[in-house]
Amino acid sequence: MVYRVNRDPIIDNNKTLRVDRMRVGSFSQRLGFQGTTSAYASGGGPGTPFPSNVTNIIDKFPFSNEANVTDVGDLTKSRYRVASSSSSSHGYTVGGRSGGNPYNNDEIDKFPFSSDGNATDVGDLTEEGMLGAGNSSTTHGYRSGADTPPSADPSGPPISKTIDKFSFASDGNATDVGDLEARFRGGTGASSLTDGYVIGGGTYGPHNPPDFPAISIGVNIRKFPFASDGNSTSVGTLAVSMGFAASNVNSVASGYGVGTLKSPITTNSDIQKFPFANESSSTVVGTLERSGGYLNGASSNNGGYVMGGTFPPYANAREINKFPFVSDGTAVDVGNLTTDGYTRQAPGGHHV
Repeated sequence: MVYRVNRDPIIDNNKTLRVDRMRVGSFSQRLGFQGTTSAYASGGGPGTPFPSNVTNIIDKFPFSNEANVTDVGDLTKSRYRVASSSSSSHGYTVGGRSGGNPYNNDEIDKFPFSSDGNATDVGDLTEEGMLGAGNSSTTHGYRSGADTPPSADPSGPPISKTIDKFSFASDGNATDVGDLEARFRGGTGASSLTDGYVIGGGTYGPHNPPDFPAISIGVNIRKFPFASDGNSTSVGTLAVSMGFAASNVNSVASGYGVGTLKSPITTNSDIQKFPFANESSSTVVGTLERSGGYLNGASSNNGGYVMGGTFPPYANAREINKFPFVSDGTAVDVGNLTTDGYTRQAPGGHHV
């Protein structure tokens, strides 16, 4: 069958679209999980073990001038080690930790991109927890895995494998829509248009210092579909084990994991990349300006941004590193987050 407009064939018998000229009045559609205007960092901590001081700052900087960072609002509660998501209109900061209690946050905070201002508490996760991986589809935000209270699941160590999902269209609580195939905290979130990825992460270690020697950092790339609720599957492996790295760094075609924290004195600066079309393995394609973990990230159409972080031993930073998607290589320092007296370990990362 041939489809015609004004007697001219638009789709021929071979199902080929034949258009000589197209006029569009306005068009707005994400080609992938990237922003076009600005990046945000929400919350963050000073990074000493079990700190009593954490920030609630929401920072914003334009992609056109990353050095122009401004404090544009506050979260409802100071927290760090959060998961984060972005819709086309709002940033979401979920879970995390405040002060001396490592498990005391299940709130879903939401703040607008269209105007500067404070966040509002719009719902709760199914489990309290920190160090979860954040993902975003075009309609929902996700938090996968987390360091949770021991009472959350008495059958195993206090690490969750739950995949939580919450709606962008209407405020409300998250629902449990599936499980990771193993318990992990500190996984790195990446998002294509169709799937969420949870990369690497750590298994259980004691909560009192030293916090890290019992943690095993993983190499799996896990994937779950946005179109239907369900469990994740392991689809590939990392070139280098990764945990507590920067989430929310994605080009249209590839996911990235940036940096790693394995212990207070063991980190790396690797930028790992895997194609969404073939998740079987990642490759190391560059390095950060310096090694670190407890990072978070944001993405423009052209490049990835890595913000804040922890550097050995527990020396924290507020730098913004940037690297291009079009070519592999070393990231460069393009600016600093605001501090209000705090460094910025494990903030939320967002973009619009």
